[in-house]
Amino acid sequence: VYGLRVTGLLLFTFHLSFFTCSLYAGAGNSGASFLRIGPAARAAGMADAFTAIGDDASAITYNPAGLAQIKKGIQGTLTQGFWVENINYQYLAGAMPILKQGVVGAQVMLLNYGDIAEITENADGTPNNLNKKFNANDLAAVVGFARALQPNLMVGAAGKIVMQTIGGTSGSAFAADLGAIYQINPDLKVGAVIQNIGTKIKLDILESGLPMTAKAGVAYLTMDKTLTLALDVGYPFEGGSPSIRPGAEYLYKTSGDMVVALRGGYLLGVGIPEAGMTIGAGVNFKLSGTNMSVDAAYTPYG
Repeated sequence: VYGLRVTGLLLFTFHLSFFTCSLYAGAGNSGASFLRIGPAARAAGMADAFTAIGDDASAITYNPAGLAQIKKGIQGTLTQGFWVENINYQYLAGAMPILKQGVVGAQVMLLNYGDIAEITENADGTPNNLNKKFNANDLAAVVGFARALQPNLMVGAAGKIVMQTIGGTSGSAFAADLGAIYQINPDLKVGAVIQNIGTKIKLDILESGLPMTAKAGVAYLTMDKTLTLALDVGYPFEGGSPSIRPGAEYLYKTSGDMVVALRGGYLLGVGIPEAGMTIGAGVNFKLSGTNMSVDAAYTPYG
């Protein structure tokens, strides 16, 4: 399943990201599965092993503590995804430091499933197409804040409102993410985050919890800071399989100011259809004095 993601980092970087992805929610009993979608092509190329890395506006999704790594200016991220059957996904995030108190961030995520055929079941079990259609969409609005408690310790939190609509039925929930990143030395960081701690979401008579997940990660810079090795482990509280995500990013500087990035990763987990290898690449360059980047990633579809 192919899609297009367009991501922009205002003032410093512009990302144009081509990718494939899965809408698979994973096994378990949680609702609002769209909250599992990772929006950044850089992270996707590394199997989303980003808990200890997240250092731009998309950190509000992976680990809000990472927002504290933004030192100046305003950063913004815009993502547009296209999938089969007219399903589309938009993601908008921004972050900026506030004096010397910390960094604030915000994001809006919207997944629209398009028009869906309304089909019932006859008494004999055969499908009955009513020649009617309905629309379904998911929405999350998020605000977050992060700061460095010490030069090597960053903490962050994000609060979110989650809404789901299917036809004429809708439901909402409130949730929070809590995260931390610790810089052991200039080349080694560890991070941890708990995502989607919140209320249940109810659609008609169906009530389910959000996909609450705990993640821990480590990131190591080597080879004169040209190679980043990362590893994430995740545990879903609402059922499903724990996951292990090793990932890597290699930076190669060409002549001039151009830098080529090569990325790879692997998602491991029992019973996860989208488990497998991920690959990605990117190029960073300057255009009219502005740093630009184009990133691409491929992830398996279960």
